[in-house]
Amino acid sequence: MQSKVKTTIYAILNEIMEDTIIGASAIDIINKIVVNTDSEEIKDIASKYNKVIIHDRPKEICGNHIPMNKIIEYDLSIL
Repeated sequence: MQSKVKTTIYAILNEIMEDTIIGASAIDIINKIVVNTDSEEIKDIASKYNKVIIHDRPKEICGNHIPMNKIIEYDLSIL
């Protein structure tokens, strides 16, 4: 049962992420959308959109246990 719940949650989150990309892509003044991830599923979804640039997350900040501040710090360092 727990697996079904987890699968459903991930499906909803992926849909939210995709809707966000679609919305941002429709805004003329946005010329690129950077997606930083270590998820192959997210990469597959994001790569369907022309404005998206995918940055593979370095191994030292991969996984669900990494604080979001570390990921944001990395994102800001590559922009």
